[in-house]
Amino acid sequence: MTWELFAVFLGSSIRLATPLLLAGIGEMVSERAGVLNMSIEGMMLTAAFGGALGSLITGNAMFGLVCGILAVLPVAFLRA
Repeated sequence: MTWELFAVFLGSSIRLATPLLLAGIGEMVSERAGVLNMSIEGMMLTAAFGGALGSLITGNAMFGLVCGILAVLPVAFLRA
């Protein structure tokens, strides 16, 4: 393995692990507050599907973001 290939591998590993790290940090904060949130992965998948579908239908990334947020709100309200 060359150094260039190692640098590409390391950079893409960090880039692909960022959403999981952010979810893990959010779960850690909620556990420190005394709330066990077992549905964090389901909420991430719901938001990702809603965002991708909204962006696919409209062709607008910002509207896809809004659709992802709106898609996860019912799951979050059920959890709350």
